Amino acid sequence: MIIKRDELIDFQKVQLDPVGTVYIYKGEMVRVIEPQFRESVEQFMKSKLFDRLIKEKLLVDTSISEDVDEEGRLILKHKRITPYTSMEQWSFEMMKETAKLVLKMNMLCWKHGYELKDCHQANILFDGMHPVWIDFGSIEKRKRISSRAGWTAHKNFLQYYYYPMKLWSKGYENIMSSFNNFSVKEMKRILYHLPACIAEPPRAIKILIKIWAKVIGKNSFREMQKLYSKVD
Repeated sequence: MIIKRDELIDFQKVQLDPVGTVYIYKGEMVRVIEPQFRESVEQFMKSKLFDRLIKEKLLVDTSISEDVDEEGRLILKHKRITPYTSMEQWSFEMMKETAKLVLKMNMLCWKHGYELKDCHQANILFDGMHPVWIDFGSIEKRKRISSRAGWTAHKNFLQYYYYPMKLWSKGYENIMSSFNNFSVKEMKRILYHLPACIAEPPRAIKILIKIWAKVIGKNSFREMQKLYSKVD
């Protein structure tokens, strides 16, 4: 079946994913894949990695539609998750679960020659109490396969998870509403100048923070796998 352009509802103000544009079609979430990415998308969806991500409920349920658009482009169907919750509404525990999701996703991707090219919180939604990755286009093949090659998104992880959580655990509970306005250097500076009277975070949180710091510093899959086992 051919889906006409005017049947697709563009619900996003800005479309930044070059792989494909997300629309609402007859109440369903669909992604129209750009022609130059069709082969790589089909290859990924036939991979063991894709099966594993879906089986472990890390990636939002996704399938290839029998429909195409007027230009014959490939269309994916995604599970529509409601209600939508933004990162400003997350609790500390929800933030911790999203960080664990990011690490587990990247470790699995790493094992199969892929990686997450970015990892900001807008790529994640909570399906009930369970976080799932929704940004299909941010999973891509690693350009450098060497075990010593770093994770492309490690700076994202520092800015969006490591330092905001460290500040949050120090008493900056409103950090999630403003951390995007701060660079990693600025967040480091805030932490350095924190008064000593602020209560220390629970030991479990301190250990988790140290583990994440090591994950960022040690980029090999084997090291990430070893450290994640201490978090899980």
